[in-house]
Amino acid sequence: MNKYFLVIALSLVCIAMQAQFYVVDANGDIVYSQSEGLPAYITFEKPTKVQEEADAVDLGLSSGLLWADKNVGAVQASGWGDYYAWGETFTHYQPTETNSEVLWKEGREGYDCNTYLHCAGNGRLKKYVLSDLAAIYGYEGKADNKKEIIKDDDVASYRWEEGWRIPTKEEFQELYEECNWQWTDNYLETGVAGYIVSSKQDDNDNSIFLPAAGYWKQTDLYDVNHFGYYWTKSLAEERCDFATYLFFYEDYVGPWHNGYRYMGFVIRPVKKVAKATKNND
Repeated sequence: MNKYFLVIALSLVCIAMQAQFYVVDANGDIVYSQSEGLPAYITFEKPTKVQEEADAVDLGLSSGLLWADKNVGAVQASGWGDYYAWGETFTHYQPTETNSEVLWKEGREGYDCNTYLHCAGNGRLKKYVLSDLAAIYGYEGKADNKKEIIKDDDVASYRWEEGWRIPTKEEFQELYEECNWQWTDNYLETGVAGYIVSSKQDDNDNSIFLPAAGYWKQTDLYDVNHFGYYWTKSLAEERCDFATYLFFYEDYVGPWHNGYRYMGFVIRPVKKVAKATKNND
């Protein structure tokens, strides 16, 4: 346990919401709330990274990019994993032993603009705003001109070991064009539907499975086992409140769809392996 004085704690933010004071940690989770003022200091556990293990799969892509064998938060390839709003590194729900009940984190009840970390209210955004659209979407008309999720906001980089990150829309396009996509209703007898994505190379038997995990909007989970929604790290070009995602169902795969950034989609990380350099000695 670590004590931090609020006057010097860089990882804490105090905000007022409906006459209720909150202290928010670096994950965006409320760790203290009080109706009448704040104490001189609080005691809480520092947020820690969850070091998940995943295999990097070589599908023989032109870029040399390697794809993870499972989603962030999934125990195995057939698992849906966890759901994240675009550019957030935390879920809005608490882990539970069963899927029969959803326990929402305080101040993060559901996935919408009011619970989205980068939303300032009234549809205005505090981060990832382009200059030419700042008058429409920027908080106080401000822009940062960030077009892709930075490392600090990349949940794959945050939760996994060094090198893993969220893919770009171009990298999903490459995966779509250079691999075979086969739909299954029952992956390895697990009852999970989705796409088996395999290499087109004759000497490469590698594949990954992308579950049709559906998505969260407000307090409802939609389209599980029918549709897949996977975030890219790319901001939409026409609207700053939209980001690009891979979308698919049994008869369709589309790597460049746009949707509200606050919705909860799953994440499939990627990484590149550094090429060995020739030693001339």
